Amino acid sequence: YQRRVHGEGKIQTSPDVFQKFMDYYKKETYYWESIVYLQKFILALVLVNIGRLPRTTIATILIIVFLIFHVLILKWRPILFEAANDLEANCYFLFVIILLLRICSEGSEIQNTAYGSIVMLGFVVIVNLVFIVMFSLTLVKAIRDEKVRPWLVKREQKKKLEKELLAEE
Repeated sequence: YQRRVHGEGKIQTSPDVFQKFMDYYKKETYYWESIVYLQKFILALVLVNIGRLPRTTIATILIIVFLIFHVLILKWRPILFEAANDLEANCYFLFVIILLLRICSEGSEIQNTAYGSIVMLGFVVIVNLVFIVMFSLTLVKAIRDEKVRPWLVKREQKKKLEKELLAEE
């Protein structure tokens, strides 16, 4: 497969076209994007059948799918940035918690009362707040680890070199 890059006059081959998908993954896990597409396909199958299956069955299937992908992310850590791996795994885990809360409340008498609705809403809000805090911490960690650390290392090397030059004089 070849195509001309618009406005640049270069010819782009198929590996170049798909390179964007692989830029975010480690070299040994270049195939991870296909696993992500498999997950999306499974979710689409579940959502297409949403009216045909009971809610608890759908939630159970989603829990199994997200737990599998949670374990895969933790085991293989395919994304280049470690903070992104952590965030991805945490997203799966929090989604499973929300689905478990939904299954536990399904058909219970607590859900039918005002108090039960407030408690369930509180759980969902708390889980989402936990996600926001985890996302913020992961973002800060990513900025420190991936961006700031190399800059700090260069700065320290520069200071060390300056000290050595001053000591020689």
